[in-house]
Amino acid sequence: MFKKFIKLLIALFVFSIIIFFFSKLTNISVHDEIIICIDPGHGGLPEYGNKDGGDNWYEPKKTFLNYYNYGGIFENIKEHEYVYELAILIKKYVEDLNTITGYEEMRDFLKKHNIFLNSEKKKNFKVFLSRDNSAEVLNLTEKNVNRFYRTFDSPHKDKIFKGKLSRINSIKPHFTLSLHLNFVESEDYRGMLSFFAPSIETFDYIIKNKENRDILIENEFYSKWNVRSRSYAVEGFMINDANTYFTGLKNDGRFIGRRNEMLTWKYDEEKLFKDREESINEKMRRSGGYEGLGGDNLYFSNEILRYVSYFLNVEQNIDYNILEERASDFSVCIFNNSITAALELGNIYSTHDRKILLENKENIAKYIAYGIFCVNTGIHKIEEESEKIMPYGKRIDLEKYGDYFKESVK
Repeated sequence: MFKKFIKLLIALFVFSIIIFFFSKLTNISVHDEIIICIDPGHGGLPEYGNKDGGDNWYEPKKTFLNYYNYGGIFENIKEHEYVYELAILIKKYVEDLNTITGYEEMRDFLKKHNIFLNSEKKKNFKVFLSRDNSAEVLNLTEKNVNRFYRTFDSPHKDKIFKGKLSRINSIKPHFTLSLHLNFVESEDYRGMLSFFAPSIETFDYIIKNKENRDILIENEFYSKWNVRSRSYAVEGFMINDANTYFTGLKNDGRFIGRRNEMLTWKYDEEKLFKDREESINEKMRRSGGYEGLGGDNLYFSNEILRYVSYFLNVEQNIDYNILEERASDFSVCIFNNSITAALELGNIYSTHDRKILLENKENIAKYIAYGIFCVNTGIHKIEEESEKIMPYGKRIDLEKYGDYFKESVK
Protein backbone atom coordinates (compact mmCIF):
# COMPACT_ATOMS: atom_id res chain seq x y z
CA MET A 1 0.00 0.00 0.00
CA PHE A 2 2.79 2.36 0.95
CA LYS A 3 4.65 1.60 -2.31
CA LYS A 4 1.50 2.38 -4.33
CA PHE A 5 1.17 5.65 -2.47
CA ILE A 6 4.80 6.57 -3.25
CA LYS A 7 4.28 5.68 -6.92
CA LEU A 8 1.17 7.84 -6.99
CA LEU A 9 3.07 10.79 -5.47
CA ILE A 10 5.89 10.37 -8.01
CA ALA A 11 3.35 10.21 -10.85
CA LEU A 12 1.62 13.35 -9.60
CA PHE A 13 4.97 15.11 -9.26
CA VAL A 14 6.03 14.18 -12.80
CA PHE A 15 2.61 15.18 -14.14
CA SER A 16 2.80 18.58 -12.38
CA ILE A 17 6.29 19.18 -13.82
CA ILE A 18 5.00 18.40 -17.33
CA ILE A 19 2.02 20.71 -16.86
CA PHE A 20 4.28 23.46 -15.50
CA PHE A 21 6.65 23.39 -18.46
CA PHE A 22 3.79 23.01 -20.93
CA SER A 23 2.13 26.12 -19.48
CA LYS A 24 5.40 28.00 -19.73
CA LEU A 25 5.82 26.96 -23.35
CA THR A 26 2.21 27.90 -24.03
CA ASN A 27 2.72 31.36 -22.52
CA ILE A 28 5.84 31.94 -24.57
CA SER A 29 4.25 30.72 -27.77
CA VAL A 30 1.51 33.36 -27.50
CA HIS A 31 4.06 35.86 -28.82
CA ASP A 32 6.31 33.59 -30.88
CA GLU A 33 4.58 34.97 -33.98
CA ILE A 34 5.04 38.74 -33.80
CA ILE A 35 2.48 40.69 -35.81
CA ILE A 36 3.60 44.04 -37.23
CA CYS A 37 1.36 46.64 -38.87
CA ILE A 38 3.14 49.27 -40.93
CA ASP A 39 0.97 52.35 -41.34
CA PRO A 40 2.13 54.69 -44.12
CA GLY A 41 0.38 57.99 -43.46
CA HIS A 42 -2.22 59.68 -45.66
CA GLY A 43 -2.80 58.30 -49.18
CA GLY A 44 -6.21 59.73 -50.06
CA LEU A 45 -7.39 62.80 -51.97
CA PRO A 46 -8.00 66.28 -50.46
CA GLU A 47 -11.47 66.70 -48.90
CA TYR A 48 -12.38 69.66 -46.75
CA GLY A 49 -14.78 68.42 -44.11
CA ASN A 50 -18.46 68.67 -44.91
CA LYS A 51 -21.44 66.35 -44.99
CA ASP A 52 -20.19 64.47 -48.05
CA GLY A 53 -16.45 64.25 -47.48
CA GLY A 54 -13.49 64.74 -45.17
CA ASP A 55 -12.53 62.75 -42.09
CA ASN A 56 -13.91 62.17 -38.57
CA TRP A 57 -17.33 60.90 -39.58
CA TYR A 58 -19.66 61.30 -36.60
CA GLU A 59 -22.64 59.00 -36.89
CA PRO A 60 -25.00 60.84 -34.47
CA LYS A 61 -24.68 64.02 -36.56
CA LYS A 62 -24.40 62.23 -39.94
CA THR A 63 -21.54 64.48 -41.00
CA PHE A 64 -17.76 64.70 -41.39
CA LEU A 65 -16.26 66.95 -38.75
CA ASN A 66 -12.78 67.53 -40.19
CA TYR A 67 -10.95 67.81 -43.48
CA TYR A 68 -8.94 64.91 -44.90
CA ASN A 69 -5.21 65.42 -44.32
CA TYR A 70 -3.55 64.93 -47.71
CA GLY A 71 0.00 65.07 -46.35
CA GLY A 72 3.05 67.19 -47.15
CA ILE A 73 4.51 67.93 -50.59
CA PHE A 74 7.73 69.76 -51.39
CA GLU A 75 9.73 69.68 -54.62
CA ASN A 76 10.46 66.02 -55.45
CA ILE A 77 8.89 64.41 -52.35
CA LYS A 78 5.22 63.66 -51.74
CA GLU A 79 4.78 62.38 -48.20
CA HIS A 80 2.06 59.82 -49.00
CA GLU A 81 4.15 58.28 -51.82
CA TYR A 82 7.46 58.23 -49.96
CA VAL A 83 6.14 56.61 -46.77
CA TYR A 84 4.28 53.95 -48.78
CA GLU A 85 7.41 53.06 -50.74
CA LEU A 86 9.37 52.95 -47.49
CA ALA A 87 6.71 50.75 -45.87
CA ILE A 88 7.00 48.22 -48.71
CA LEU A 89 10.78 48.08 -48.20
CA ILE A 90 10.47 47.71 -44.42
CA LYS A 91 7.99 44.87 -44.93
CA LYS A 92 10.43 43.11 -47.25
CA TYR A 93 13.35 43.44 -44.82
CA VAL A 94 11.32 42.33 -41.79
CA GLU A 95 10.00 39.28 -43.66
CA ASP A 96 13.57 38.45 -44.76
CA LEU A 97 14.41 38.06 -41.06
CA ASN A 98 12.14 34.98 -41.02
CA THR A 99 14.67 33.26 -43.33
CA ILE A 100 18.02 31.81 -42.28
CA THR A 101 19.83 33.97 -44.83
CA GLY A 102 18.14 37.21 -43.77
CA TYR A 103 18.65 36.46 -40.08
CA GLU A 104 22.34 35.65 -40.52
CA GLU A 105 22.91 38.77 -42.64
CA MET A 106 21.43 40.89 -39.85
CA ARG A 107 23.40 39.09 -37.13
CA ASP A 108 26.67 39.49 -39.07
CA PHE A 109 25.88 43.17 -39.68
CA LEU A 110 25.33 43.72 -35.96
CA LYS A 111 28.48 41.82 -35.00
CA LYS A 112 30.50 44.02 -37.36
CA HIS A 113 29.57 46.88 -35.03
CA ASN A 114 30.17 44.86 -31.83
CA ILE A 115 26.43 44.55 -31.24
CA PHE A 116 25.22 41.16 -29.98
CA LEU A 117 21.68 39.86 -29.58
CA ASN A 118 20.67 38.88 -26.07
CA SER A 119 18.92 35.85 -27.54
CA GLU A 120 19.81 33.86 -30.63
CA LYS A 121 16.24 32.58 -30.83
CA LYS A 122 14.77 33.42 -34.23
CA LYS A 123 11.49 35.31 -34.44
CA ASN A 124 8.60 34.75 -36.78
CA PHE A 125 7.26 38.06 -38.07
CA LYS A 126 3.95 38.53 -39.84
CA VAL A 127 3.75 41.93 -41.53
CA PHE A 128 0.70 43.88 -42.77
CA LEU A 129 0.24 47.33 -44.26
CA SER A 130 -2.66 49.55 -43.16
CA ARG A 131 -3.33 50.69 -46.74
CA ASP A 132 -2.58 50.00 -50.37
CA ASN A 133 -0.84 52.54 -52.57
CA SER A 134 -2.31 56.05 -52.69
CA ALA A 135 -5.41 56.99 -54.65
CA GLU A 136 -3.30 59.36 -56.72
CA VAL A 137 -0.71 56.76 -57.74
CA LEU A 138 -3.39 54.13 -58.45
CA ASN A 139 -5.38 56.78 -60.38
CA LEU A 140 -8.53 55.94 -58.43
CA THR A 141 -11.48 58.12 -59.37
CA GLU A 142 -14.42 56.26 -57.80
CA LYS A 143 -16.75 58.14 -55.51
CA ASN A 144 -15.81 58.01 -51.82
CA VAL A 145 -12.33 56.67 -52.60
CA ASN A 146 -11.09 58.11 -49.31
CA ARG A 147 -12.88 55.43 -47.32
CA PHE A 148 -9.67 53.37 -47.76
CA TYR A 149 -7.49 56.13 -46.30
CA ARG A 150 -9.50 57.81 -43.54
CA THR A 151 -8.36 57.50 -39.95
CA PHE A 152 -11.84 56.62 -38.67
CA ASP A 153 -14.83 54.64 -39.94
CA SER A 154 -17.11 56.28 -42.50
CA PRO A 155 -20.32 55.44 -44.41
CA HIS A 156 -20.30 53.69 -47.78
CA LYS A 157 -23.37 52.30 -49.56
CA ASP A 158 -25.55 52.31 -46.41
CA LYS A 159 -22.86 50.53 -44.38
CA ILE A 160 -20.03 51.68 -42.16
CA PHE A 161 -16.66 51.08 -43.82
CA LYS A 162 -13.76 50.41 -41.45
CA GLY A 163 -11.16 53.18 -41.37
CA LYS A 164 -7.45 52.82 -40.80
CA LEU A 165 -7.57 52.48 -37.00
CA SER A 166 -10.33 49.86 -37.07
CA ARG A 167 -8.39 47.88 -39.68
CA ILE A 168 -5.20 48.04 -37.61
CA ASN A 169 -7.07 46.72 -34.57
CA SER A 170 -8.61 43.91 -36.63
CA ILE A 171 -5.07 42.72 -37.52
CA LYS A 172 -4.37 42.47 -33.76
CA PRO A 173 -0.74 43.57 -34.10
CA HIS A 174 1.86 43.57 -31.35
CA PHE A 175 3.57 46.58 -32.94
CA THR A 176 2.37 49.40 -35.20
CA LEU A 177 4.81 51.58 -37.10
CA SER A 178 3.15 54.81 -38.30
CA LEU A 179 5.31 56.60 -40.88
CA HIS A 180 5.19 60.32 -41.69
CA LEU A 181 7.37 63.17 -42.96
CA ASN A 182 7.47 66.61 -41.42
CA PHE A 183 6.99 69.93 -43.23
CA VAL A 184 8.39 72.90 -41.34
CA GLU A 185 9.38 75.94 -43.42
CA SER A 186 12.90 76.22 -42.06
CA GLU A 187 16.16 74.91 -43.46
CA ASP A 188 17.53 74.73 -39.91
CA TYR A 189 14.73 72.49 -38.64
CA ARG A 190 15.97 69.03 -39.53
CA GLY A 191 16.06 65.50 -38.22
CA MET A 192 13.73 62.73 -37.10
CA LEU A 193 11.37 62.69 -34.16
CA SER A 194 8.80 60.60 -32.33
CA PHE A 195 5.22 61.53 -31.52
CA PHE A 196 3.46 60.02 -28.53
CA ALA A 197 0.28 60.31 -26.50
CA PRO A 198 0.35 60.43 -22.69
CA SER A 199 -1.92 58.31 -20.52
CA ILE A 200 -5.32 59.32 -19.12
CA GLU A 201 -3.66 60.47 -15.88
CA THR A 202 -1.75 63.22 -17.71
CA PHE A 203 -4.79 64.43 -19.64
CA ASP A 204 -6.78 64.42 -16.39
CA TYR A 205 -4.03 66.41 -14.63
CA ILE A 206 -4.13 69.03 -17.39
CA ILE A 207 -7.92 69.45 -17.14
CA LYS A 208 -7.81 69.70 -13.34
CA ASN A 209 -5.18 72.45 -13.54
CA LYS A 210 -6.34 74.33 -16.63
CA GLU A 211 -7.18 77.42 -14.55
CA ASN A 212 -3.67 77.49 -13.06
CA ARG A 213 -1.33 77.60 -16.02
CA ASP A 214 1.77 78.06 -13.85
CA ILE A 215 1.29 74.47 -12.69
CA LEU A 216 1.06 73.26 -16.29
CA ILE A 217 4.26 75.11 -17.20
CA GLU A 218 6.05 73.14 -14.47
CA ASN A 219 4.73 69.81 -15.77
CA GLU A 220 7.28 67.41 -17.30
CA PHE A 221 5.29 67.35 -20.56
CA TYR A 222 5.31 71.12 -21.03
CA SER A 223 8.57 71.29 -23.00
CA LYS A 224 7.51 68.33 -25.16
CA TRP A 225 3.98 69.32 -26.11
CA ASN A 226 3.26 69.58 -29.82
CA VAL A 227 2.55 73.20 -30.80
CA ARG A 228 1.05 73.36 -34.30
CA SER A 229 0.67 77.13 -34.71
CA ARG A 230 0.69 80.41 -32.82
CA SER A 231 -3.00 80.06 -31.93
CA TYR A 232 -2.22 79.35 -28.28
CA ALA A 233 0.69 79.24 -25.91
CA VAL A 234 2.05 75.76 -25.11
CA GLU A 235 -0.26 75.31 -22.13
CA GLY A 236 -3.17 76.33 -24.36
CA PHE A 237 -2.38 73.42 -26.68
CA MET A 238 -2.11 71.09 -23.67
CA ILE A 239 -5.62 72.14 -22.58
CA ASN A 240 -6.95 71.95 -26.15
CA ASP A 241 -5.70 68.39 -26.63
CA ALA A 242 -6.90 67.25 -23.20
CA ASN A 243 -10.34 68.71 -23.96
CA THR A 244 -10.59 66.88 -27.29
CA TYR A 245 -9.36 63.67 -25.67
CA PHE A 246 -12.19 63.70 -23.11
CA THR A 247 -15.02 65.42 -24.97
CA GLY A 248 -14.13 65.92 -28.64
CA LEU A 249 -14.56 69.68 -28.08
CA LYS A 250 -11.63 71.98 -28.88
CA ASN A 251 -10.79 75.21 -27.03
CA ASP A 252 -12.56 77.27 -29.70
CA GLY A 253 -15.77 75.24 -29.29
CA ARG A 254 -15.37 73.23 -32.51
CA PHE A 255 -16.49 69.62 -32.12
CA ILE A 256 -14.27 66.99 -33.78
CA GLY A 257 -16.08 63.97 -32.36
CA ARG A 258 -15.74 61.60 -29.43
CA ARG A 259 -13.19 59.53 -31.21
CA ASN A 260 -13.64 56.32 -29.24
CA GLU A 261 -17.14 56.22 -30.79
CA MET A 262 -15.86 56.53 -34.37
CA LEU A 263 -14.14 53.12 -34.48
CA THR A 264 -15.32 49.55 -34.81
CA TRP A 265 -14.03 48.14 -31.52
CA LYS A 266 -15.26 47.04 -28.12
CA TYR A 267 -14.41 50.32 -26.38
CA ASP A 268 -16.98 52.47 -28.18
CA GLU A 269 -18.97 53.11 -24.97
CA GLU A 270 -17.61 55.71 -22.56
CA LYS A 271 -17.36 53.40 -19.55
CA LEU A 272 -15.59 50.67 -21.52
CA PHE A 273 -13.19 53.22 -22.98
CA LYS A 274 -12.48 54.72 -19.54
CA ASP A 275 -11.85 51.24 -18.10
CA ARG A 276 -9.47 50.52 -20.97
CA GLU A 277 -7.64 53.84 -20.52
CA GLU A 278 -7.17 53.23 -16.79
CA SER A 279 -5.92 49.67 -17.29
CA ILE A 280 -2.39 48.57 -16.42
CA ASN A 281 -1.80 47.75 -20.09
CA GLU A 282 -2.41 51.34 -21.18
CA LYS A 283 -0.15 52.56 -18.39
CA MET A 284 2.61 50.30 -19.73
CA ARG A 285 1.96 51.43 -23.30
CA ARG A 286 1.84 55.16 -22.57
CA SER A 287 3.51 56.13 -19.28
CA GLY A 288 6.82 55.56 -17.53
CA GLY A 289 9.12 53.03 -19.16
CA TYR A 290 12.73 53.19 -20.34
CA GLU A 291 12.41 56.82 -21.52
CA GLY A 292 11.05 57.96 -18.15
CA LEU A 293 7.71 58.81 -19.77
CA GLY A 294 5.68 57.75 -22.80
CA GLY A 295 5.78 54.04 -21.91
CA ASP A 296 6.61 51.30 -24.41
CA ASN A 297 5.15 53.42 -27.21
CA LEU A 298 7.75 56.15 -26.83
CA TYR A 299 10.58 53.71 -26.17
CA PHE A 300 9.74 51.75 -29.33
CA SER A 301 9.57 54.99 -31.33
CA ASN A 302 12.82 56.47 -30.06
CA GLU A 303 14.69 53.18 -30.17
CA ILE A 304 13.86 52.67 -33.85
CA LEU A 305 15.13 56.19 -34.58
CA ARG A 306 18.30 55.53 -32.58
CA TYR A 307 19.04 52.46 -34.73
CA VAL A 308 18.48 54.48 -37.92
CA SER A 309 20.65 57.38 -36.72
CA TYR A 310 23.43 55.14 -35.41
CA PHE A 311 23.73 52.92 -38.48
CA LEU A 312 23.54 55.85 -40.91
CA ASN A 313 26.43 57.35 -38.94
CA VAL A 314 28.70 54.29 -38.74
CA GLU A 315 27.84 52.87 -42.18
CA GLN A 316 27.33 55.95 -44.39
CA ASN A 317 29.04 58.61 -42.25
CA ILE A 318 25.78 60.58 -42.24
CA ASP A 319 24.88 62.80 -39.31
CA TYR A 320 21.09 62.44 -38.94
CA ASN A 321 19.95 63.79 -35.62
CA ILE A 322 16.93 62.97 -33.48
CA LEU A 323 14.80 65.88 -32.30
CA GLU A 324 13.00 65.95 -28.96
CA GLU A 325 9.80 63.90 -28.96
CA ARG A 326 6.43 65.66 -29.12
CA ALA A 327 3.31 64.83 -27.06
CA SER A 328 -0.35 65.33 -27.97
CA ASP A 329 -3.66 63.45 -28.31
CA PHE A 330 -2.43 61.57 -31.42
CA SER A 331 -5.14 59.16 -32.53
CA VAL A 332 -2.85 56.44 -33.86
CA CYS A 333 -1.03 56.31 -30.50
CA ILE A 334 -4.24 56.09 -28.45
CA PHE A 335 -6.89 54.21 -30.38
CA ASN A 336 -5.16 50.94 -31.13
CA ASN A 337 -4.02 48.25 -28.75
CA SER A 338 -0.53 47.71 -30.13
CA ILE A 339 2.79 49.16 -29.08
CA THR A 340 2.93 52.11 -31.44
CA ALA A 341 5.79 54.08 -32.96
CA ALA A 342 4.61 57.33 -34.56
CA LEU A 343 7.56 58.66 -36.53
CA GLU A 344 8.39 61.79 -38.49
CA LEU A 345 11.39 60.63 -40.53
CA GLY A 346 12.61 64.03 -41.65
CA ASN A 347 11.63 67.56 -42.64
CA ILE A 348 11.01 67.63 -46.40
CA TYR A 349 11.52 71.42 -46.49
CA SER A 350 15.12 70.88 -45.37
CA THR A 351 17.59 70.25 -48.22
CA HIS A 352 19.71 68.22 -45.77
CA ASP A 353 16.83 65.90 -44.83
CA ARG A 354 15.48 65.53 -48.37
CA LYS A 355 18.87 64.39 -49.62
CA ILE A 356 19.19 61.76 -46.86
CA LEU A 357 15.62 60.53 -47.33
CA LEU A 358 15.92 60.15 -51.10
CA GLU A 359 19.42 58.67 -51.23
CA ASN A 360 19.04 56.28 -48.26
CA LYS A 361 15.50 54.93 -48.53
CA GLU A 362 16.73 51.32 -48.73
CA ASN A 363 19.17 51.78 -45.85
CA ILE A 364 16.56 53.45 -43.64
CA ALA A 365 14.13 50.58 -44.28
CA LYS A 366 16.78 47.97 -43.45
CA TYR A 367 17.85 49.74 -40.24
CA ILE A 368 14.21 50.05 -39.12
CA ALA A 369 13.71 46.31 -39.72
CA TYR A 370 16.85 45.45 -37.73
CA GLY A 371 15.68 47.77 -34.96
CA ILE A 372 12.34 45.95 -34.80
CA PHE A 373 14.14 42.63 -34.34
CA CYS A 374 16.51 44.01 -31.70
CA VAL A 375 13.64 45.55 -29.71
CA ASN A 376 12.19 42.04 -29.48
CA THR A 377 15.40 40.41 -28.23
CA GLY A 378 17.47 43.13 -26.60
CA ILE A 379 21.14 43.70 -27.38
CA HIS A 380 24.43 44.33 -25.64
CA LYS A 381 27.35 46.22 -27.12
CA ILE A 382 31.06 45.97 -26.48
CA GLU A 383 33.18 49.15 -26.57
CA GLU A 384 30.56 51.83 -26.09
CA GLU A 385 30.97 54.82 -28.40
CA SER A 386 29.44 57.64 -26.40
CA GLU A 387 29.92 60.31 -29.07
CA LYS A 388 27.32 58.61 -31.28
CA ILE A 389 23.59 58.21 -30.67
CA MET A 390 23.42 54.66 -29.35
CA PRO A 391 20.32 52.46 -29.04
CA TYR A 392 19.47 51.69 -25.42
CA GLY A 393 19.31 48.00 -26.33
CA LYS A 394 16.50 47.09 -23.92
CA ARG A 395 13.96 44.45 -24.90
CA ILE A 396 10.22 45.18 -24.89
CA ASP A 397 8.56 42.42 -22.89
CA LEU A 398 5.42 41.36 -24.76
CA GLU A 399 4.56 38.67 -22.22
CA LYS A 400 3.59 41.24 -19.58
CA TYR A 401 0.63 42.30 -21.78
CA GLY A 402 -0.92 38.81 -21.93
CA ASP A 403 -3.64 38.80 -24.63
CA TYR A 404 -4.17 42.57 -24.55
CA PHE A 405 -3.18 43.07 -28.17
CA LYS A 406 -6.12 40.91 -29.24
CA GLU A 407 -8.72 42.43 -26.95
CA SER A 408 -9.91 45.53 -28.82
CA VAL A 409 -11.91 43.62 -31.43
CA LYS A 410 -15.58 42.99 -30.72
